Amino acid sequence: MVRHAEVSSVVQPDDVDTDTMSRLSTLVMGAVGARGADDPLHVRTVYDTRRHTMKIIVVGGLASTATLLEIIDGFVGRA
Repeated sequence: MVRHAEVSSVVQPDDVDTDTMSRLSTLVMGAVGARGADDPLHVRTVYDTRRHTMKIIVVGGLASTATLLEIIDGFVGRA
């Protein structure tokens, strides 16, 4: 029997303007789209214009989620 584990995570960058939200959403969705179907990764983004916050909801396998979180960290860390 092959075991499988999934991760559910929410990343919430703050102080995000609409331009940054758009660039980050494009980056995240592009990374998800470039993946194969063997290890699906489900992502949703939500932007709160009043609070200037963004939520990135990620559900997927351990390795795929870790890779996506590293991509997000690289973007947020340099912004």
